[in-house]
This record gives sequence, structure tokens and C-alpha cells, in this order.
Amino acid sequence: IKQLLYYPNGQLKSEMDLTTVEEGSPGFEEWKTTIVPHGGSVSFFSEGQIEKIAFYDQGIIHGEVQVFYPSGKLHGTASFDHGVRHGKAISYYQEGKKAEEVSYENGAIVGDLIRYYLNEERASLIPYENGVPHGTALEWHENGTLKASRRFTNGVFNSDGRNPAVVIYDENRSMIEVQDFQAGQPIGSHMKYHANGKESYKVRYREGKRHGVEQFFGEDGKLCGEGEYEMGIPKGQHWRKHPNGERSFLANYSKEGELLEPIVIFNDKGQKTAEYRLIGDVRDGPCNFWYGDGKPKAKYNYVKGEYDGEQLEYYENGNRKMRAYFKGQKHEGAYEEWFENGKLAAQIQYQDGKKQGPSLRFFENGSPQFEENFVADLRDKQQKEWFANGKLKFQGSFDNEKKIGLQRQWNQNGVVVMEATYKEDLPNGKICARYDNGKVREIIFFKDGKRDGKGEENFEDGTAKVHAFYKEDVLDGELKGWHEDGSIRFVKFFDKGTPIGKHKEYYPPKEGEKEGLLARDFHYAKSGELHGEQNTYYLSGNKQTVVQYKDGQLEGMKALWDDEGSLLEEAWYEDGKLNGRFFERASDGRETIYHYKNNRREGLHEIYFPENQFFGRIKALEVPFVGGKPHGEATEYNEGGSKLSVTQYIEGKKEGTAQIFNPQGQLFMVLDFKNDQQNGPAVQYFPNGKVFREVNFIDGKKSGDERTYFDEGKLAAIAPHQNGK
Repeated sequence: IKQLLYYPNGQLKSEMDLTTVEEGSPGFEEWKTTIVPHGGSVSFFSEGQIEKIAFYDQGIIHGEVQVFYPSGKLHGTASFDHGVRHGKAISYYQEGKKAEEVSYENGAIVGDLIRYYLNEERASLIPYENGVPHGTALEWHENGTLKASRRFTNGVFNSDGRNPAVVIYDENRSMIEVQDFQAGQPIGSHMKYHANGKESYKVRYREGKRHGVEQFFGEDGKLCGEGEYEMGIPKGQHWRKHPNGERSFLANYSKEGELLEPIVIFNDKGQKTAEYRLIGDVRDGPCNFWYGDGKPKAKYNYVKGEYDGEQLEYYENGNRKMRAYFKGQKHEGAYEEWFENGKLAAQIQYQDGKKQGPSLRFFENGSPQFEENFVADLRDKQQKEWFANGKLKFQGSFDNEKKIGLQRQWNQNGVVVMEATYKEDLPNGKICARYDNGKVREIIFFKDGKRDGKGEENFEDGTAKVHAFYKEDVLDGELKGWHEDGSIRFVKFFDKGTPIGKHKEYYPPKEGEKEGLLARDFHYAKSGELHGEQNTYYLSGNKQTVVQYKDGQLEGMKALWDDEGSLLEEAWYEDGKLNGRFFERASDGRETIYHYKNNRREGLHEIYFPENQFFGRIKALEVPFVGGKPHGEATEYNEGGSKLSVTQYIEGKKEGTAQIFNPQGQLFMVLDFKNDQQNGPAVQYFPNGKVFREVNFIDGKKSGDERTYFDEGKLAAIAPHQNGK
């Protein structure tokens, strides 16, 4: 079964192979229906470009997903194993350059997540282990200098005893912030620095809470603010000054951490600009703001962080800007806004938090902009909207938010640009839309909310753009479209919404020619299923894709070429399932070769680096698959052809000894796995072949003594571990 969805203009929106599954199956739970995607799925932008390509197995996404920009360039790729992210995911900028790359195993990120700037320089690198950040994450400025170093242990910030968890640098490589963490909680000192290297801020933490004196310093090193905390509770006077010595902040707390008086904020001229109280971290009671000259800016009232009572705002000239009332955290009564010249801008009535009654908005000259009426937040009765020149822009009626009767829209010159009649919020009869020049843009007929009869779209000069026929809201008969020059854009046929026969799309004609080249050539059986060979072409006339179908199922070759005729993708299908060789070449030249049997990977899976002008085609990875899972020896290579790693798999799980090599091809590490988890010794080597570090693992966690050696073989350190700690 194949599902085809279309945009209102007849352009194909998506095509998807379907199958039926049992209720309660994973596919049913995903789609809440027994008819689910199975096989290939392609979605398109409204102009016909491919937006997304995906594959499904019994309703669950499985295999590679590709997403494209409207320009046709690749936006990103990701791989799934029966609904779970598994394998490499890469995203690209619109210019084609790599933006991010990351790898997944069983839904969890493994290895490094790397992001790039548009100039191809690294923006950040975050190491992952067991699906969470683990290790030192680095971030760079766009000029290539280090921006931040953040150390993680099992997903939370954690200092290693010698190095802080967080260090931030400016573009000139100067350290501007440093902070220690232990198991995700801040500990010890948190310090910030000015660009000249002098301290700008420091405070200490105990058990994750500020404890002791918090201090602020100017660029000259002088104290410009301080306040005391005891286990996170502020005490005594907290103050700060502007660089010119004027006060900027003042708060006084009791021994219990309660504010004794409102917090006050000042500008650098000593003028008070804010005054408010806090309960915990939220505002409570009056909250007042002033402009720099002392005139009121806003008067708010809070109850435990929520608006309550009258709220006022003012312009700098002293005129009122806004007035609102809240009761029980909800709007109540009149909400009013004014322009700076003192004229009313808006007046809206509220009852229990909902708009109730007339709602008015005005232009700055006092003329009306909106006139609406509401019942419990729903539009009711007549609504009008005007342009600033006083001419009507919209007029229509509503009944409890439902459109009723005649609705009209005008442009600023008084031309009707839309006219429609509604019955119980459903269009009924003729709907006509016009361009600003008064010429018809679209005419379509409705019957009880459904399109019925002929539909027409025109270009702004009045020439035909699309002609369609509808019956019971679906396309029925010939659908024909034209380019602006009058040449054919597409011809398609439908039978009660079902595509039938030949569907052809054409490019605009080249200069000096009357007809455009063929862009798409699709064939449908009477049942609406794709049947036979489907083709798309580049503007040059070269073939872009070939996809072969039989009664709606993929059967035979599916291939993609670039405009120069180079093969980018090739796959073979039997009864809608992948069978045989699958080839793909990415935008960077990397090639992937899979082998499938009955829609599951079977046989050797290979990846090749982009072809090198000196060394030719070099393999990056090879791993055998059995029944859709890695099974056997997986080998990874570097761009010079040397082995990077050898890993054994049994039914998709790591099993046995794995080896990792350095770029020179020398043994770097030996690991043992059992049931996909590290079990047994893990040994790391110096380039001279001697042991650098060795430790034992039990169920993926370090256990026992971790021994580190000097390169001549002498013991350097012992670190005991129990259950990974």
C-alpha cells in the first residue's frame, strides 16, 4: 500500500509505503493505528524539492534519515535502529559545510559531540560516555582561541582535584572565570576576572551553597561590593557600587535571611531606579521603577511572584503608558494602553482573566484600528479593522469564535482583496481572492466547508496559474498548471482524490524556447499506487532519480545522480524491501556500501573515505552484519589505511577482545567485552610497547587497582576503584 498526500495546489507533499500491524505492536503504539509506514518515505517542499527521506520497519523508523534544505543541499543525516538512534548523525550549514557531528549507540551519545563554525573551525567538543557528558568539554572562539573548558563526570560538573571544573577565557586568551564543582555542586571558590587580569568577583561555596563573603571588584582592584552568606542564606548588608563610586545596589537582611527593607538599585548618578522586596527569589509587594531623572517608570504589585492589584507603566515624559488590574493572578476589569502623546491606544475589558465585552485599539492620531467584542475570550458579533488612513481593512461577524455570514478584506486603496461567506465557521459558496490591482488571484467554490467544482488560480497579470476540479473536497479530473510565461508547468489526473495515469512536471522554458524540459515523470495505476518507472530530471535534462515500483511497492532499482551524472545513491528492492547492495556517496565524497536481505542488513558493511588524489580510495570501516546486527570482526581505519580499532561483535553486541591503535599503527589499548559491557582487563600502552595504564572492569565499571607506569616500566601511581568510583 502507498499513501500519497498533496498540497492544495496539487503538488505532491509526501509519499509513503504502508503496511498493517497488530494492535499493541510498537508500530501501532507509535502511530495509534494499525496502518503504519513500512519501507521508504519521502516528503517534499511545496515547490517540489525533496525535504526528507526516511525508512520504516513496521511503523518504526529504521535506517538512515536524510533532511534537505529547500535549495536541495543536505541539511543533515541520522541513523536509527528500530526507532532508536544508532550510528553517526551529521548536520550541515546551508552552504554545505559541516555544522555538527555525533555518534549514537542504542539511543545514547558515544564519543565526541563536535560543533563547527561556518568557517569550518571547531566551535565545541563534548566527550560522552554512557549517554552523558564525561571528560573535558572544550569550546573555542571563532578566531580559534579557547573559550571554555568544562569538566564532566557522569553528566555533571566535577573538578579532578588539580583542575577546576569550569574555566572561561576571552578572545585574547585571558581567563575571565573559574569555578570548582564536586558531583555537580559548586564547591570552593568561584572567581571572575577583568580583561586586565584583576579579580572582578569571588565567593566560596560549601555543600553547593554560597558561604562566606561575596565580593565584587573594579578594574583597579578596589572593592566595589560585598555581602555575606551563611549556607546560601544572605545576612547583613549587601552592597555594590558603580565604577565612579556611586551606589548601584543595596539590600539589608536579618540573621535569618529575611529582607529588613526593600532592595534598592541606583544608576551611576546616584538616582534610585528600582525598589522592591523579595520572598526567596520572587517579588512580593510593591515593585517600583524610575527613569534616570527620577520620574516614575513603572509601579507593579506582586503577591509571591504573581501580579496582584493595580499595575502601572509610564513614558519618560510622565504620561501614562499602561494600566491593568489583576485579581487572583488573572486580568480583571479594564486594561488600558496610551501613546506617548497621551491618546488612548487600547482598551480591553476582562472578567476572571478572559476578555469580556468590547475590545478597542486606536492609531496614534486617535482613529480606530480594531473594534472587537468578546464573550469569555471568544470573538462574538461584528469585528472591524481599519488602516491608518481610515479606510476599512476587514469586516466580519462571529458567533462564539465561529465565522458567520459575509467576511471581507480590503487593501489600503479600498480594493476588495478577499470575499467569502461562512456558515458555522465553514466556507460556503464562492470565495474570491484578488491582487491589489483588483485582478482575480483565486476563485474556489465550497459546499458546507468542502471544495466543490472548478478552482482557478491566476498570476497578477490575470493569466492562468492553476486550473483544478474538486468533488467532496478532493481533486477530481485534470489538474493543470502554467508558468508565468504561459508554458505548461504540470499536468496531473485524479479520480475522487486518487492520482491516476501520467503525472508530468516541467521546468520553465529556456531563453528562446517555447516549452520547458521535463522535470518529473510519474506513473500511477487506477488504484492510485505508483507503478512502473518514476523519473526526475535536472534543469540540464540529465536524469536525477529513477525509482521503480510495482503496484505501489518498490520493485527494482532506486538511484540518484548528480547533475554531472555521477552516482550518489543506488539501492535494490524486492516486494518493497531492500535486497542486495546499497550504495551512497555523501556530499564530502565519503562512500557507504551496505548489503540487505529482506530489509535487514546482511553481509559486509563498508565505509570509504573521500577519494584521495594520491592514495585513491581508502576504507574507513568494515563490519559484517547478520540479521540486521553487527556480527563478527569490525575494523576501523584512518585516512592512511592503518587500523584504528578492531572490535568483535556477536548479534549486535561487543563480545571478546577489542584493540585500539594509535595513528602510527602501534597498539594503543586492549579492552575486553562481555554482553556489550567492558568486563576484564583494560590495558593502555606507550608507543614503545610497554604498559602505560591497566585496570579491571566489571559490568562496565572500573574495579580494583588502576595502575599507571612510567615509560621505562616503573610503577607511577595506583588508584583504587570500587563499582566505578
